[in-house]
Amino acid sequence: ARPLMGAAGAGSIAAVVNAAIGNRSRFNRMRGFFEGVGQGENAGVWREVPEEHAKFRKRYAAKVARDAKPIGETA
Repeated sequence: ARPLMGAAGAGSIAAVVNAAIGNRSRFNRMRGFFEGVGQGENAGVWREVPEEHAKFRKRYAAKVARDAKPIGETA
């Protein structure tokens, strides 16, 4: 845990930023290694691309929309 307020907080944040800038080459190597492993819902390392379940997605979207309506509101 790092302090966030006062002089100690400013120094702490500066240390984090400087460490991130100093590791730029490491970050670029990691980005190159993981590039192309997937985007969006298929992001990650898969042996096969996950199967899309369109019926479930449609049913779930309808449930989310229904649950988002204020109580007492109809269609």
